Amino acid sequence: MGDEPTKSRFKRRLLWGTALVFVVLLGAGVWFYNTYFTSTDAAIRHAEAFLFRRMTVAQLSEQGEYRFFYATNRVPGADDTSLDENFGQDREASLRTGMISERSKKSFN
Repeated sequence: MGDEPTKSRFKRRLLWGTALVFVVLLGAGVWFYNTYFTSTDAAIRHAEAFLFRRMTVAQLSEQGEYRFFYATNRVPGADDTSLDENFGQDREASLRTGMISERSKKSFN
């Protein structure tokens, strides 16, 4: 008779302990996923969408003329294209560096 409440209490504590371990493991898994996969994915997407608009560049003597320095492994496009269309999405095996002089127009986009 006196053994029955002890078994019930033990089962309840075992259930709470199991639930606590599960929640801790689930939290660790979510943290690991966010740290390992999501943060690198966000960094890659941000880098892919960079488009030169947040760069610090050298302004030449002529007003509105800027010189962009770059290092890329992208395949260059045609020479007569605009700055944001100058490099495609295809990649080369080697890294190239260079500079582009571009006239900047004010826009609110």
